[in-house]
Amino acid sequence: MIGTTVSHYRVLEKLGESERSFVYRAEDTRLGRHVTLKFPARAEDDPSGLRQEAKAASTLDHRNICAVYEIDETIEGRPFIVMAYYRGRSLRERLQEGRLDVGAAVSLALQCAEGLSAAHEQGVIHRGVKPDNLLLTEDGEIRILDFGLAGQPGDATGNNVPPARPTAYMSPEQVRGEPIDQRTDVWSLGVVLYEMLTGSPPFHVVHEPELVESIVAEQPVPVREARQNVPQALSDLVERMLRKDPDERPQDADEIVSELLELRRTLIAPTPSPRTPATRTGSGRAGWGLAAVALILIATLIGLRSDEAAVQSPQAYRSLAVLPLAALSAGSETELFAQGLTEELISRFAQHRSMRVVSRTSVAPYARSDKGAARIADELEVDVLIEGGVRLDGDQLRVNLQLVDPASGRNLWAEVYDRRSENALDAQTTIALGALEELGPILIPPAQAH
Repeated sequence: MIGTTVSHYRVLEKLGESERSFVYRAEDTRLGRHVTLKFPARAEDDPSGLRQEAKAASTLDHRNICAVYEIDETIEGRPFIVMAYYRGRSLRERLQEGRLDVGAAVSLALQCAEGLSAAHEQGVIHRGVKPDNLLLTEDGEIRILDFGLAGQPGDATGNNVPPARPTAYMSPEQVRGEPIDQRTDVWSLGVVLYEMLTGSPPFHVVHEPELVESIVAEQPVPVREARQNVPQALSDLVERMLRKDPDERPQDADEIVSELLELRRTLIAPTPSPRTPATRTGSGRAGWGLAAVALILIATLIGLRSDEAAVQSPQAYRSLAVLPLAALSAGSETELFAQGLTEELISRFAQHRSMRVVSRTSVAPYARSDKGAARIADELEVDVLIEGGVRLDGDQLRVNLQLVDPASGRNLWAEVYDRRSENALDAQTTIALGALEELGPILIPPAQAH
């Protein structure tokens, strides 16, 4: 089909295939954009499954779910789905390179859970969550694909029919052909998270009868035993997601979202020992100069009298937005770390009741925005902005953060953090806590901090 035109789509390249479908990248000649076309594997296949997939996915509008534009037909009457095109690769391809960093695995699982939550709210159960159906974009975001098995609880789409070919990601009730609900997606996401953390799925048997027996009866090795640096709370969450009895699992994807967000905030609690000092760039003399400027700014902000050019008094800073941090080096790991650190900063600063902090979903549209600080602050109705970037070079991580006064465009505070990238979750937490410690006297006056 490469080089041919189907409807008003010019087929450019083949992206992949499975037993059920062929997928191509194409150009929409009317709108001048690239799209993804999905055809059934055989022309004689019943097209109802493809239409069911298109109908299920088209009802969903979420940044972690692949957008479906339309369903169309070739001149011969062969149906195909038109979807958004994203540059990236499947999570399966990424896992072939080995297990993920703990922080990256948590970030990806959180995105999957948020997408599934949006689907479940519309009554759509995916029923086929696995690394092959999770696209990891170049921007470090997950897109859930292939809702071809999706159905609603209690409908007639085959929920009570045992699958023709079970996979290692199916739940016990699914392989037994029992009625299913959103908790089967919770199970499948638990299998994916297990594989991201350990490098292999918890149930992996070549022959189908043994695979079904393993899923239904065997207990997998706990994540913590397979990988000792995984936090116990995260290992416990995966274990509960993989309970044989659906009633003993987290009951919906919303619960997974809440627990993963809480894990980000509480897994690594602050300690009373002094934090590792951030590495500053420049010569010693320049470093002392910057420190002196910072001290002057802090003194000004905590209430000393100043002239008309001075910074606002601390009582003026009542609201804050943490803009999505920029990935300054190529690669999905950098994007994932930047997203995770943005979420961690928002969560940490939001714990202080005297400061209104804009939510993650509200700041997300400003990623890579060319709008100025003043306009962004006006649209978000905040007093100050935190912005910055992340650079990853091998195992060396560098994060720069700035506190910006949008009215004047000046940096009220700036810091550079150098860390090793071996434990992304640890680095995200310590950097966020360090920023909160340094900005506390500026943003939250002592009289209001309690």
